[in-house]
Amino acid sequence: MNLLLVAVGGYLIGTISFTRLIGHRILPGEDLSETEYAIPGSDETSTYRGVSASSIIERSGWKWGLAVAVLDGLKALIPTLVLLVVYPDSAAYAVAAVAVMVGHVWPVFYRFKGGRGISAVYGGMFAIDWIGVFVAAAAGLLF
Repeated sequence: MNLLLVAVGGYLIGTISFTRLIGHRILPGEDLSETEYAIPGSDETSTYRGVSASSIIERSGWKWGLAVAVLDGLKALIPTLVLLVVYPDSAAYAVAAVAVMVGHVWPVFYRFKGGRGISAVYGGMFAIDWIGVFVAAAAGLLF
């Protein structure tokens, strides 16, 4: 298994921006690269400069945001899981998971301005150790 090909393929899969694809359909003409979030309990806002499922949630609601998050997770889960099943003794699955996340966060086709990578990380982690996903999320909430 050529790990360089896995890394390049994973990166290219990661560059698929479901936020931009779905956002273009449901929010035509809007610039998704900056999103202002209202800070609860104040009149202030915070600006996020990136393109993520959170941008869609803020503009169109949780249903479209959830669709984007699931698709972003699947783009990491599927290649990672396939490589884990086909080449269980190789590190190819881990290389693919990291490469998809890197492509998601720094997509070459969008001037290296992507999302935060949370869904992509969870997708890759879910393929590698699905129990660990829930343990890590619970531990993060506790601490």
